Amino acid sequence: MKKIKLILITVVFASNIYAQYTGFSVAAGIGYYQLDDLKQFQDDFIAFSTVDAKGFTYFPPFTHVRLELYRKTTSGLKYGLSYDYSTTGAHANYSDYSGNMNLDQYVKAYQIGAAAYYPLHFRKYFEVLPYGRILVGYTRNLINRTVNTLYDYQYYNVNMHSFSPALEAGAEAIYHFSRYSFGIEAGYQYDVGGTMNIADKDKDRASLFVPDRQVKSNLSGLRAMAKFIIRFNNELLTE
Repeated sequence: MKKIKLILITVVFASNIYAQYTGFSVAAGIGYYQLDDLKQFQDDFIAFSTVDAKGFTYFPPFTHVRLELYRKTTSGLKYGLSYDYSTTGAHANYSDYSGNMNLDQYVKAYQIGAAAYYPLHFRKYFEVLPYGRILVGYTRNLINRTVNTLYDYQYYNVNMHSFSPALEAGAEAIYHFSRYSFGIEAGYQYDVGGTMNIADKDKDRASLFVPDRQVKSNLSGLRAMAKFIIRFNNELLTE
């Protein structure tokens, strides 16, 4: 009987130490990719054209969305798994009396990651947590050329893609309500960069209007987002 009581006490004590609550967050905002190589590739893409096209958009600040499922211990340490999506692009155009031509790149990035948050400050339901995140990303670059004249219409597209790991560091500031939380998150992401390969089915088409050179993705840059959090078991939120 004494052994059973000892086991029960140990289980209760351990469960209190490792008690945790789970939650789900949605964050959306803007960010900035470096994309140095893809910007140079856009210049080469324009120069490769048979006409004097002019670029008017070069990868502006992008829309960024992050979904995260996390757990948090009563000690304040939080860890989670995330999915990120972001998109940006570059555009160029040429027009004359006979028609027009558009030269476009559309970049979309998909990332999955794991993060750990450290409880730096908690007071009266306001919380600040710096974090570190490891990510693996898939970047897709869709290139297309559209030619529209009085007598003809042509549309060509080429898909390029790459995989690359990345590291991110930042912080979130959160205010907690009864079962929900709101806040902001900001961080800097360093992306190793991966070589972008042309899809096999598009290689013949690419030779018609895409420069033949190696291109690397670079998702390094700053991100800032507003954040909404749902907590599933609120009773473990304590100061």
